[in-house]
Amino acid sequence: MPTRTSLCVLACIAMLCAATLSAQEFRGTILGRVTDPSGAVIPGAKVTITNQDTNVPVTLETTAEGNYVSPYMIPGIYRVVVTSAGFKKWVREGVIVQINDRIAIDATLQIGAVSDTVTVTAESPQLQTSNADMGQVVERNSNARSS
Repeated sequence: MPTRTSLCVLACIAMLCAATLSAQEFRGTILGRVTDPSGAVIPGAKVTITNQDTNVPVTLETTAEGNYVSPYMIPGIYRVVVTSAGFKKWVREGVIVQINDRIAIDATLQIGAVSDTVTVTAESPQLQTSNADMGQVVERNSNARSS
């Protein structure tokens, strides 16, 4: 028969395990810095990040240091659009966010009217340099047969 002490120890272990499991995050983060051609930061720039599958946008502004952070992005493919008065609209398509990613997307705005657009299409692959965490995407295979 278990003693009261052993039951308390087991309860504590169960609570610690539950806390650890709930701390696993499946969403990612998109962050970056917005600058002008000279490298000066652009505070107050409007950043719109849109999930291309659901068409749901997240809109935020850059800080006084020109930075933006959009946490809790569900895995998917996103479009990042940056606008600011006196600069051309900057667009980056196909930003892939996977489990626990921290994707850095920096934008350099060109001087011009907002009606003009600079679309970034040929860049090197996105590297996750802001942390060493690893995640895994598990996709459902509709062709799999169950036994």
